[in-house]
Order: sequence, then C-alpha cells, then structure tokens
Amino acid sequence: NLLLDANTWTGTNSFQKALSIGTDDAASSLTVSGTASTSGKLTANSLEVTNNATVGGDLTVGTEAAKKDVTVSQNLTVSGNLDVKGGTTTLSTTNLDIKDNIIRLSKGASSAAYTKDSGLLFERGTDKNAAAFIYDEDATSFVAGTTTGSAGDANLTTTPAPLTVGSLKLNTVALGTFADFQAGAGITS
Repeated sequence: NLLLDANTWTGTNSFQKALSIGTDDAASSLTVSGTASTSGKLTANSLEVTNNATVGGDLTVGTEAAKKDVTVSQNLTVSGNLDVKGGTTTLSTTNLDIKDNIIRLSKGASSAAYTKDSGLLFERGTDKNAAAFIYDEDATSFVAGTTTGSAGDANLTTTPAPLTVGSLKLNTVALGTFADFQAGAGITS
C-alpha cells in the first residue's frame, strides 16, 4: 500500500497497488487535474478529478463508519449492473426512457398468501386524489380509479373511475347491481 498525506505529483502517474489518501486520524484529499488511473483499490476521503478517472478495482467513498454521499454533476454511464439497496429510489427527470418491454413489480413476493396490492399511482396535483391502476389482491381483480393511498401502503382502497376505450373484448361479463347501457349499445352473441 502507498499511504499519501499532502503529496503532489505532476505528469502521468501509475499506481498498481492499493492507494490510500490520508490516515485514520488525518483526512486528506486528492486532486487530479489530468487523468487518474489505478488498477487497485482507491480509498479517499475527498477525490476530485478534472478529466478522466479509471478505477480497475473498488472505489470506496468514506468509510464503513462514516458513509458519504456521491454527487455526479454530468452524465453517469454504468456498463455493468446497477444495484440500489436503499429504501427509496427517487428519479427527478423530465422523461424516463426504458428499453425493456416488461416491468416487474413486487419482485420476490412469496407465493404463499401474498396480500399486497401491486400497480401504478399517478399524482394529479394538490387537492386531487391520485389516479391508480392496481391489481387488488383481496378482490383478485384489476381496478382503475382514484385513491387517497400512497405508494407505501400495502393495500389501496381504490374508488373505480370511468374507463374510456376504443373497443373492449370480453370472454365473460359480470354486471353489478346496476348496469347503464347508453342508447345505441348492442349486445350480440
């Protein structure tokens, strides 16, 4: 290991082993104006790279006892998998583009007596109930409507709302206690 504290290098520098900046009792920072490259583990309390940084091993920010935030001001490209282990993932984007054609909800749900509803909530602004399209586990059916519930709720009480579609193909029909057919509606077998 190479332990650094208040050192300056110019030109191209290559470190093939673990590189630690500072010591346990003296936090230091590393500023690189050119390209930083290491094939080993890089641990730093503060790291600033003006151009490119290539880390062949682990990159640790902070310590196990004092986790630190990471801010990326420009684009971040992850070539491998991105595993987020926090309680909430928040995206604040104008548009969300997803290449996958299937989105899985409730991953890891137990097949034995799973009771949580799954679906989508749509915020509609202040003083309006959220719109929802969910699978209601208690009713074993899909419901499209509005709710006062939130994404943190295991079960949503959803008030059905009108649904407009171009055409509807049904295998079976079950009508509730009231059915309203507008003029011109025809039912054929």
